[in-house]
Amino acid sequence: MMKNKNSMPRPSTLENPFTPEKHRSPDDPALVGKILGAEAEAAMRSASAKATADKGNGENDLELTDEDRVLAADERKRREEEKPWTYEQLVAWAEEIGKSQQWIDETFTIHSDGTLTVEGDLNLKGLPVTRLPKQLTKVGGNLYLIDTEITSLEGFPREIGGGLYLALTNITSLKGLPKKIGDSLDLAHTRITSLRGLPSEIKGSLLLNETRITSLDGLPQRIAGDLNISGTRITSLKGIAEEMTGYLHLEGLVLNSLDGLPTPEESNYVIYFSENQQELIKEAKTKGYRMRVHNQEMLDNEENVL
Repeated sequence: MMKNKNSMPRPSTLENPFTPEKHRSPDDPALVGKILGAEAEAAMRSASAKATADKGNGENDLELTDEDRVLAADERKRREEEKPWTYEQLVAWAEEIGKSQQWIDETFTIHSDGTLTVEGDLNLKGLPVTRLPKQLTKVGGNLYLIDTEITSLEGFPREIGGGLYLALTNITSLKGLPKKIGDSLDLAHTRITSLRGLPSEIKGSLLLNETRITSLDGLPQRIAGDLNISGTRITSLKGIAEEMTGYLHLEGLVLNSLDGLPTPEESNYVIYFSENQQELIKEAKTKGYRMRVHNQEMLDNEENVL
């Protein structure tokens, strides 16, 4: 039996009568408007728009996990740290290490792009320095940081025209070491354990005495001055520099032999030993190396030296 068409309910609008009924949420602005009026609807729409914008900007903390908040805070801190120091921050840094605004003005050149350079030496020896100005790009002379509170080389100037002196600091890694160093590099009595990161050539002396290195991996093959590895944990001379001028300090090393050294004919340096290294002294004397025993005069074998 067919149903009477006239018995079917007629839609009150042109909407498809078979479309499922739309459910409105309690915070639907249109629903609020119908119940509370146009003013309430406008307020609801304004609040919804602001919430959407905040969410798009990542500012809706209700939607963030604790991990998200930590990551966001770390990113804000990183961006802040990347900003170059203002002049006021530079002066504050100087005052922290016992220097003055006048010293800043006399020592640093401030360029139009915000970078800093020092024409001559920068001597901070013994001062409570924990960091250098982040926009310092070049020191034309020597940079003295001996016995300071520096613990990391990251953010250091890219170029040092003279020598870099870091003895008696607590650095543990050469990460961030300037690639251009015009003279000696002093790392004595630091906590470094590896030579990875050294320049390919040292244009002065390389002082590594009393460090925690255990091998010569990463040692530059050209050293224009002395090489001091005394008091380290090195047990083999494998990897020693092929070209060296000056003194080679081996005092206190526990070595089985001098294997790894260039021959006396190929070398151009004097080896320093300590008195208790009698076997190494005997080997060096037999092979004809120039040598000295610490706190003693040159041994009497001048006819065998170069």
